[in-house]
Amino acid sequence: MMQIPTTIDFRSLSRSLSIVALAAVAGTASPAFGDDPVVAGAGGITEIEEAILGPGRKPATPDKKPGDAAAGKEEQSPFHLGFSVDWSTHYLSRGIVTETGGFILQPAATFSYDIISNDDIMLSANFGTWNSFHDKKTLSKVGDGFRGSWYEADYTGGLSAVLGDFTVGLTYGWYNYPNNGATQTEEVIVAATYDDSAVMGAFSLKPTALVFIETADGFTDGIGRGVGLQVGITPGIDLPISENFKPRLDLPINAGFSLHDYYQDVATGDDDVFGYFSVGPKLAIPLPFGEGAGDWKLNMAATFWFLGDNASKTNNDDKTEVQFTVGVSVSF
Repeated sequence: MMQIPTTIDFRSLSRSLSIVALAAVAGTASPAFGDDPVVAGAGGITEIEEAILGPGRKPATPDKKPGDAAAGKEEQSPFHLGFSVDWSTHYLSRGIVTETGGFILQPAATFSYDIISNDDIMLSANFGTWNSFHDKKTLSKVGDGFRGSWYEADYTGGLSAVLGDFTVGLTYGWYNYPNNGATQTEEVIVAATYDDSAVMGAFSLKPTALVFIETADGFTDGIGRGVGLQVGITPGIDLPISENFKPRLDLPINAGFSLHDYYQDVATGDDDVFGYFSVGPKLAIPLPFGEGAGDWKLNMAATFWFLGDNASKTNNDDKTEVQFTVGVSVSF
């Protein structure tokens, strides 16, 4: 099935790392079924779900809640900035498989500003960019240069509001393909998540729901504008290694469905309600770079994917995949 790289092209790595400052996460789009994706490896093709819902899959949750200042907690800056870079064995998003081989590097950046912050509500403006570089030059129609490796460049902007334990968000995403491997995709993302830790304690699930409404000519399934739904939970625990060192172990569980023409068969037009199911552990290890250097983490994840009938057609009809991701993130 999936092939894990046993060697790393360090020239490719250095080229990709050089653009992290310019191309940094917000959302991961999915190329159309009809784009005739290249088979790369025994398992077919693929992407990342970063979601893991990830910054592009739900509105960024502020690092404080309404009422923190009034409760005597330390006042925080209204500006929030984050950077990350991930290496992944796959490009696999919402059950759509695009690449499974070679070296895949995915740098990202997010910025948010708290417009309103009081005892009742926190309203934030969020902006982000997410990029994917493939040394196999997935679907490239521009040759073998640097642009041929630059498969995707995404940009998102929107608003999120924290109301007690609920966070709701409205985001617009533009997903572009510098190597012309797919058609630009645009969508509206409506998201909601509930922090149930006050009720469930250590057994909190943090349920999240997202609706994706396609609005432009590039479509997930290559046929027409559709509407998709993703629901998930993220149970997890802090590992008490020591008082000052507590890695976080989560188990994101997500499922994707078509509400209208989201997982269609490109040949017949038939729509699958079920798109995918994914589950797998994610470990976040704090990196001690000292006070004032930001909140650094080493992130590792293994995601097991189970694909629906139409989604599996992007993967040579293979309905299962295993994806591994390793990365570093910092937030301020």
